[in-house]
Amino acid sequence: FRFILGEGLNIANIGNKPTFVTMARKEVLDITLCSSNSSNNIKNWRVSDEPSCSDHRHIRFELGTPAIETSK
Repeated sequence: FRFILGEGLNIANIGNKPTFVTMARKEVLDITLCSSNSSNNIKNWRVSDEPSCSDHRHIRFELGTPAIETSK
């Protein structure tokens, strides 16, 4: 946690849906880190229900970019 704070990183996770699922347990283990500059560009962050062939679920999100104003 010190590293995340020390580097000025943000956690993009939303909600508490488990990212790690086995027969014995379900946990939120995986996190998505981003810089403070890019945190506003992460949209629709979610844990997917699609099969992943792993104990870890797919994490999906959309990455937008700020509009760039151009002059003529």
